[in-house]
Amino acid sequence: MREYVEELIRNYPSLIEKRAYLRKQIDSYKPIPEEDIIISMCYCHPEGDQVQSSGTSDKTAKTAMIFRQKTNRMNEQALAGWTKDYVTVDEEISFLEECIAKLPFELAPFMQAMVMEGLSWDDIESAYGMSRKLISKYRSQALDELSRIYQARESQVAMEMLS
Repeated sequence: MREYVEELIRNYPSLIEKRAYLRKQIDSYKPIPEEDIIISMCYCHPEGDQVQSSGTSDKTAKTAMIFRQKTNRMNEQALAGWTKDYVTVDEEISFLEECIAKLPFELAPFMQAMVMEGLSWDDIESAYGMSRKLISKYRSQALDELSRIYQARESQVAMEMLS
C-alpha cells in the first residue's frame, strides 16, 4: 500500500493537470447536431439535369433516423467517458488531500507543502528550518500514516462489495 501512496504523491501534479483537462473537455463539449448529419444525408436537392419528383425517400429517412439514434448514443458515451474519468480523478485527489489534512499536527503542514504546493526538499529545508534527516523522518511517518488510511479505505470498500 505504501508504494501506491508514494505513486499518488509522485503523480499528484499530473493528476491535477488531468482533472483540469477533463473539466475543460466536459465544459467545452458540443455534441454533433443530428440535424446537420441528417441534412447532409438527405439528397433532396436536384443535381444536374435530372428532374426530382419526390422528397426524401423512405430508405433515406429510415437511415437518417437510425443515424440520429447512433449519434445521440455516441455523444452521450463521449461525455459519459470524460465524466466518469473526471469523477474518478477528482475523488482520488480529494481523498489524498483530505488524508494529508488529517495527518497529525506536525506532519500535515509539512506534507501539504511537499505534495500540494510542490516544494522541494531544499525549499522545505529553508522554509521550515528542518534538516534533511528530519524531512526524511517526517515524510516516512506521513507515508506510514497515509498507507494505514488507504489500507483502511481498501478494506472498507472490500467489505461493502462483499455485503
